[in-house]
Amino acid sequence: MSFDLPSMLGEYLLPLLILVPLAIVVMLLAMRNQKDEHWSHSRNDPLPPSFAPTPRAAPAPRNEAPASIAVATPEAPAVRTAEPAAPAITPFLSPMDGGTTAEAPASSLHEVSTPLQPAATPTVQRRRASDALPGPAAQAGPAPVLIVDDSAVVRAKLSKLLAGAGFAVTVARHGQEALEQLNQHWFAMMITDLEMPEMDGFELIQHVSNDIRTENLPIVAITGHEELGARVADVKGLYGIFKKPWNDRELLARVGVLTQLRPRA
Repeated sequence: MSFDLPSMLGEYLLPLLILVPLAIVVMLLAMRNQKDEHWSHSRNDPLPPSFAPTPRAAPAPRNEAPASIAVATPEAPAVRTAEPAAPAITPFLSPMDGGTTAEAPASSLHEVSTPLQPAATPTVQRRRASDALPGPAAQAGPAPVLIVDDSAVVRAKLSKLLAGAGFAVTVARHGQEALEQLNQHWFAMMITDLEMPEMDGFELIQHVSNDIRTENLPIVAITGHEELGARVADVKGLYGIFKKPWNDRELLARVGVLTQLRPRA
């Protein structure tokens, strides 16, 4: 029995030749469409909900107060004193005293609360110290000053100047009268001329410096002669020299300082 192969396959081969290439073309088109859809989304396109990132929590501002942390502090133990057992006592501190009221328990130990006294401030302490120790000026009053000069004009000018500044003034005409005043009264300082009759300023200063009662007396000299001023360089107990006419402001400043040096007898 003879077979005609081309005639037998003709009715099947033609559909296969048409369907197989068509199926391949359809598959290629489908794959191409999926690829185009995947790359068609730009960076600015919204992502689907499944790809949305989880938002971060905003950081706390720096000026925000830190969280408070509870710290347990030990309470100050109550002062306990051994006392015999006694019934409950009534409170002995009122709220105005700055303490707390407490009642004693029925035991041999009793709690006693005492109010805290505020510490004295430095200002109060200084005020108390100044009240307890007043200055010499407050106790003694005006500082007494002895003026020694043979010129009535000089004595009058110095007396007016120092009395107007608040000093108690005593005058002497020469060194001998000055020694008599020093033996009778206490003076904070002395102003003396250098050239005087009976006893000049140099002899007076020497007597005052050698006497144990007046050796610490501050002395200021005044003179109108420059040659006398050159001799006072080595004079003991002299705290300065002023030439006539003197400067009132400088003389008052020197007197104000020197009257604070000698303690009152």
